[in-house]
Amino acid sequence: MKKIIFYHNDIDGVISAAALIRLKKFNLDNIVLRPVKSSERGMFDSIVKNARSAYDYIASVDYAFSPGLDFWCDHHHSPELGDMNISGDHMIHDVTSKSAASLLISKMLREIPDTFFKKKYIKLLKELSENIDMIDSCGYDNVDYFFESKAPHMTIMRKILIDSNDINSVVEAVLKCDFNLKKVVKVLKADPSYYLRKQNENSNSGGFLDRGGMTVHIAAEEKYTPTRYTEFYTYPDIFFSVRVVVNDDDETCTVRVSKNPWNKKSTESINLSTIFKGMYPLRSWGGHRDVSGGMITKNHLADFLKISERMLKSIMDGEYDV
Repeated sequence: MKKIIFYHNDIDGVISAAALIRLKKFNLDNIVLRPVKSSERGMFDSIVKNARSAYDYIASVDYAFSPGLDFWCDHHHSPELGDMNISGDHMIHDVTSKSAASLLISKMLREIPDTFFKKKYIKLLKELSENIDMIDSCGYDNVDYFFESKAPHMTIMRKILIDSNDINSVVEAVLKCDFNLKKVVKVLKADPSYYLRKQNENSNSGGFLDRGGMTVHIAAEEKYTPTRYTEFYTYPDIFFSVRVVVNDDDETCTVRVSKNPWNKKSTESINLSTIFKGMYPLRSWGGHRDVSGGMITKNHLADFLKISERMLKSIMDGEYDV
């Protein structure tokens, strides 16, 4: 039986893919691992449809829903299913969860065999789940942790980001090391200092437009996008960030709006995944309360920036009715 697992190309997606393989007791030799970018969400139905002719089993973890899937697990707002809570053998969806990995790890914890190492393994998995939750929900105590920590989960997160063409090897290493990220770092020979330095090389503040309480950054290609949270590290007093990346087709743009998690104040009750949904000129939209994104056509970029800036300003001024 030919199987393919689509997973988001970040640490949550990587751990989710490994957890699904372990839960289903799949043989890694019979699986195709396919990392997917956020910019591919708008075409995911077509991707799944095309995969059906080659695979008998299609799964998607930490990524979009599609009717053609045999298994789906996600924690983002779904354009098709909304915030519906689903817990079944073939579908798991919970937008209150901080990561998709924690949803699958919780199932793993219930199925751990009663062995001498059970307590130690439970502790390891719980700590892993907490760390992935922290990364994916931006639950760092302060922004400095992101730019300074050399913890194993942070090193693996950076390796996935920097060595983007070699993400499948991380999934394989996680399974080989039984979800122990300290061992994964050693197996992959991922030098914490190297990946921290590479991450921070791209954390300059150039290109950010300060709009008073928010910043805007437009990148002609994804490789020109500054390191995540750079704007909040550089401009700690801002409330929001808007990022735009022109996609490879040169006709569409991926856009992302984020709250500053270390300067919440009056923005804490705002759910970005819902207030932008259906807004002109967005073609698609989804994500979390604090970080959401979607796609627009390139010729509508000026309209999107004008409308989003007006909406975010109204939130900052307390004029938006939550």
